[in-house]
Amino acid sequence: MSTIDYDKPTDALLLSMALPLIGKLLIAELYGVVDTFFIGRFLGGGALSALGLVFPMQRFLFSLPILVGVGTSTLLSRSLGKGKNEEAGRIIGSGALLIMVLQLFFALISFSNATGIMAFFGAKGTSLVASSDYLSYASLGSIFFALNSFLSFVLLSLGNTKISVISMVLGALLNILLDPIFIGPLGFGIEGAAIASMISQFLGALYALVAFRLFIKNKEIKLFYKPRISYFIPLFIGGLAAFIIEIEDSLVISVLNSLLLSKGGEEGVMILSVVTKLTMFLFITLFGIASAMQPLAAYLYGAKNKVKLRELLRKTFFYSFSFTLCIWIVFMLRAESLVGLFIKDAIAIKKTAGVLRIVMALFPFTALYYLDIFNAQAKGDSTRALLSSLLRQIFLLIPISLLLVKGFGLGTTGVWLSFPLTDGVASFIAYLSLSKQGLIRVFLPGKTIWKKQFKKSYSLLKNYML
Repeated sequence: MSTIDYDKPTDALLLSMALPLIGKLLIAELYGVVDTFFIGRFLGGGALSALGLVFPMQRFLFSLPILVGVGTSTLLSRSLGKGKNEEAGRIIGSGALLIMVLQLFFALISFSNATGIMAFFGAKGTSLVASSDYLSYASLGSIFFALNSFLSFVLLSLGNTKISVISMVLGALLNILLDPIFIGPLGFGIEGAAIASMISQFLGALYALVAFRLFIKNKEIKLFYKPRISYFIPLFIGGLAAFIIEIEDSLVISVLNSLLLSKGGEEGVMILSVVTKLTMFLFITLFGIASAMQPLAAYLYGAKNKVKLRELLRKTFFYSFSFTLCIWIVFMLRAESLVGLFIKDAIAIKKTAGVLRIVMALFPFTALYYLDIFNAQAKGDSTRALLSSLLRQIFLLIPISLLLVKGFGLGTTGVWLSFPLTDGVASFIAYLSLSKQGLIRVFLPGKTIWKKQFKKSYSLLKNYML
């Protein structure tokens, strides 16, 4: 049933799934980046602050398909690894029904109560009106985004990443074209960005659905849409860690926005909004590679192939750390230029660039943290995965930021310093966890192996790109 060739070399197997997935996630993130760019250019800092206040609720809505999608992908891969193809068809059908019911429910609640929700997140006056208008249309657009995202996770397990990448590219390009039209000439303001995104997400999802149906038909895969309640709990558990990693942003950003509003006014919220959009590119690299590893590892756990599994984990750490480090270096060197894409004022650019460098100072080391989480999720250790996924932002970032701001009186500086402190502690704890599991050789295999890996990966990436 799956078109994945599990006999391929581990490097080629991981990259063939990770690179398209990273591309898809980056393209999906472009919706928010493009909105931030045009809103900042057309409407200024006040509108950017309003957009930043919408982020927590928008992130929640966009995280629901990850909960069901990753869970479906993991359960599906484990089923395929055991050769249970009919069960795989039932898993896909149950997951599809589950995500659409969940997404419709929360999207409609958000749409009908946009003003109350934004008031809860601290919006007032003109910011309340602007953020509520944006959230209303963003809620409706999340339904189409959810369908597209869920299908991409299913296709990942079936070995087809082309459909999801094309659908995301289509939607992103349309959004780039429509955003300035709706915000500027048509005069819709901040809500115009959400309308443009909604239209783009609808057309992208429509293409993905049609292409998915054709793919399923050609592969003679039989889907069963009658839900099986027995699948629902495994579907939730399988994607819970990934969902928590995503949804934590909603809680964390709302708490940090509240701290920033109390200490630095809307400027702090504006800075956090821009920094969050930029650091998301580093996060996507780690998340994309780890997400690609999870269904592969789940299959190998199901097939009881321990040798290839350990090799897969080692390659996952190597690529996630190396790729993220490369992006990190560029961001460190070109912080002002990147921030300048969203902000016009020279003083604000310099200040935001400084914050960006502080926030992402230790981020590459979190490759250990995500490896620990997604390995635990792949082998079905839901307790470890759940606790680990809560560690970085809920157990560490929020308490540390509150301590630095309230306890030590560092103001907005305390918020920015909490990020590298959190990354350092979370990475060290993940190191201890992986060592306890006997996986220390996964990320410390010796200099000779790393030298060979660099040469091999360079050749492989060169051939892959060409």
